[in-house]
Amino acid sequence: MMRRMRRSSGRHPAGLAVGQAVAGLLLLAVGVAAVAFIGVRILGTDHIAAPDETQAVAAVTNTTTPEVATADEPRVPPLSAADTPSSHDPHAFVKGMTISCQSWGWEWGTDDMVQSMEDLRALGVNWIAIHPYASIRDDGTVSWRYGRRGQEVPEGEVPTWLQRPIDEAHDLGMKIMIKPHLAYWGSGFSWRGDIRFETQEQWERFFETYGTWVAQLAGICKSADAFVVGTELDATLAGHDAQWREVVAQVRGQYPTGVLTYAANWNTYDTVPFWDVLDVIGIQAYFPLVDMPAGVEVPGLVEHWQARSATVPDIEKYAEPTPEQMAAAWKRIMNDLHTASAKYGKPIVFTELGYNCSILAPYIPWDARMIGMSDGDGQQEEEGAQVNPAERVQRMCMAAALDAIEQHHDVIRGAFLWKWFPGSRPHGDFAMASDAMKNVIKEEWGE
Repeated sequence: MMRRMRRSSGRHPAGLAVGQAVAGLLLLAVGVAAVAFIGVRILGTDHIAAPDETQAVAAVTNTTTPEVATADEPRVPPLSAADTPSSHDPHAFVKGMTISCQSWGWEWGTDDMVQSMEDLRALGVNWIAIHPYASIRDDGTVSWRYGRRGQEVPEGEVPTWLQRPIDEAHDLGMKIMIKPHLAYWGSGFSWRGDIRFETQEQWERFFETYGTWVAQLAGICKSADAFVVGTELDATLAGHDAQWREVVAQVRGQYPTGVLTYAANWNTYDTVPFWDVLDVIGIQAYFPLVDMPAGVEVPGLVEHWQARSATVPDIEKYAEPTPEQMAAAWKRIMNDLHTASAKYGKPIVFTELGYNCSILAPYIPWDARMIGMSDGDGQQEEEGAQVNPAERVQRMCMAAALDAIEQHHDVIRGAFLWKWFPGSRPHGDFAMASDAMKNVIKEEWGE
């Protein structure tokens, strides 16, 4: 069947008028754009643990965390009725999906991309996100990762692979977030959270070239509904508050009417010093849901990469969690998020939320190994069908997360799931296009 081609550019039925575009997801607190919307990386998958992940896991799963505030103890500034997730605006609560790519992003300008957006809309998804890339060198230089040789996008040019997904999303009655990613592969950095420099010259080069690139991208994508000023660049935050505020100002200059956030890793969101100049707190929500098995440590960065294609020792120790365990974990996580939202006076959106098809998913959600999917490996009958334990755990984790978000929608204004590909490619790590995950998404988000 022929997929519909892009119509002439005079439309956007949702209007892209400032008020409507911003109101979409996002929740404007009386006169101020405080919006809805928008861990661990991705190299095609790039999810890995932060250097201090072991301690962070212990903190998240600590059972002594106090209870979540009750309804009569508001933790965030009150919002007008028109801006709440229960309002008539279908985008006020983010039901988002990140559509990834296997290249530098040309796929986002294809008919397959349009088909994917239509398929996602049928599941109840109302927002999408794409993640344009720039390359990062060891000396701090940031440049476009575009085309076969990484050429620059000429000043004033609006590439089809960036503009078409924005236009098509709006034609479908959806909204779109632009979430820049630094492609660290080929550099000496092990993941985005490892990007840091040794000399003042390198730091200056980084902020100058990164600011130039991200501001140009924001200008190209000025009709998008939300924009992320940085993704998981947590090692660049300490001691560089002024430089980051300048980056935000550069982006605001090119993108004056949309919603801005930063995508902080799940265990570092409280270290971001410039939430006050952004509209919403963005979190890459790869929170561990259960403690590691006794005697098993969270893998560090080097061990993680070495183990990506390896089997998992002591696999029998990774018991399938109970629904009660996951609900208790989310209760503790949400308590911390309520506190952060009140502290900064901003709502929160999960800029990424995903679980791999693996029995490791509730233990180390960023791990890309697909463990527990061997034929006949512990498969059990479920409603007359064979279900492998990895798929069952993936479904349980996602359902528990989406239920928790819904229960706390006064603070957590939704999530962008990780990930989908143009053409609905169902295989690969963190795939949301499998039949099992599509069913979970439709059950949670569908009408």
